Amino acid sequence: MPKVYDYSAFKPTNHPVCDWQMNPAPQAMIKTQPDQDLSEFVGKHIIYTYANGWQYEYYFRNESLGDYRIHSGSVANRWTTHQKLMVVNVGHGTYKFAWVEPTGSVCCLDVNFKERWIHGFFGLSQWINKDPSLSVLHQNEHLDAMRKHRDEGPLYPLVVNWDFAEITFIEDCGRDRDDVINCDPSELPAGYIDRRN
Repeated sequence: MPKVYDYSAFKPTNHPVCDWQMNPAPQAMIKTQPDQDLSEFVGKHIIYTYANGWQYEYYFRNESLGDYRIHSGSVANRWTTHQKLMVVNVGHGTYKFAWVEPTGSVCCLDVNFKERWIHGFFGLSQWINKDPSLSVLHQNEHLDAMRKHRDEGPLYPLVVNWDFAEITFIEDCGRDRDDVINCDPSELPAGYIDRRN
């Protein structure tokens, strides 16, 4: 009998922020796994710099939502709030955060807050690579446009970034705050992204 695969996770939906369907309890299927306490990262706000010099900022609102701003690189000045995340504690102080954007791009961060490193992967949709200016905005205010561009494509080939980053700034801001990432990167005060601790 041929094997039947479930491809539902790859079917776009019209959810306000996320464009995938999730297994509500993937951990329930595996008997041996790290403790799934996710409290360590909730409310953390970080600034990180990839080995290629690109700078990003992320605020972990709660166990399933995050906000980010991109400060440099091909899509600098793009920002998103209330991005739906898939999160798992992979053990040894490391968490995996993954999401699919309404643009069709796929992102994943492996984050170790104690040792202050990240390994990031993103597969950037080809339509963004062809004209980055189409996505350099506050995504939440332009979801219909992002889906339209995604559906018109092209999505492939994805432009892949696969790199380590250093967490250069970290603070605890508390959960579910709307004032941590709430404006375009160009509106931030001078020196904001260069803070270190």
